[in-house]
Amino acid sequence: MEITDNTVALITGGASGLGEATARRLLADGARVVLVDLAGGPGEALAEELGDKAALRLLTSATKTRCGRPSRPRLA
Repeated sequence: MEITDNTVALITGGASGLGEATARRLLADGARVVLVDLAGGPGEALAEELGDKAALRLLTSATKTRCGRPSRPRLA
């Protein structure tokens, strides 16, 4: 994939773990990122740390009501 200054990545779960690592890598490669995560997590601090090419959008209770709760796989 060619990443340019015009590349924008929308990263769900972007405030921690694999999502955070993905955001950092894409930023290092020159992309802009939008972190999407749950309210109350580390997203605000991370977006501030990552700088002007990062933005944060939080899922709200209204989003959960309209779209439903994310399904979680059941482990045997």
